[in-house]
Amino acid sequence: MIGGGPAGLTAAIHLRRMGRGVRLVDAGASRAQRIARAFNVAGYPEGVVGGHLLERMRQHLRAADGHVTYDSVEEVRRCPDHKFLVRLKHGTMLARSVILCTGAADPAIDLSGIDAVASAGLLRIHSRLGVEELAGKRVGVLDSPSGVSCSASLRDMCPKSRIIALDSTDSKSNRHPPPACLDRLPGVARRVAIVEIHEPH
Repeated sequence: MIGGGPAGLTAAIHLRRMGRGVRLVDAGASRAQRIARAFNVAGYPEGVVGGHLLERMRQHLRAADGHVTYDSVEEVRRCPDHKFLVRLKHGTMLARSVILCTGAADPAIDLSGIDAVASAGLLRIHSRLGVEELAGKRVGVLDSPSGVSCSASLRDMCPKSRIIALDSTDSKSNRHPPPACLDRLPGVARRVAIVEIHEPH
């Protein structure tokens, strides 16, 4: 099993409960680690922090006698005996079957200060995750194909939200702003910082 996010862990747990031998390879790059709080996970009506969810799922897998190898996969090769040779950064493995649960990769955000925003739990990589907690708030949607496509779902819940153009944004995306979505702030963002704002009463 390659991929230690929610999908890979769920598959590994089910396979162990079916009596299959499972070794999950986790490079530690799951997108779930960057979710400040997800509200669409069954059993967590108050939401759950992404990192906490992953650790709970790892505990579940260990309780089912599943194994997690913390490493990255360099190559997967089919052997003459139809097994798979999995070459890791720090070793090799043989497997009868390989399941890929690597998910999608988030695009890099070329914006000064974005790492501090992410560390503070203020960055949502995909705005459909935990939209409920944003209700009524002023949200900035970074101008990208994924961000713009999600702006329609935020329009009614967060009417004060706006699309923010990035310095590296392809100019073609600015020629055809999506209809009936969020308004675009004038100008281009080149830096982001965390500041404390006191709203007037």
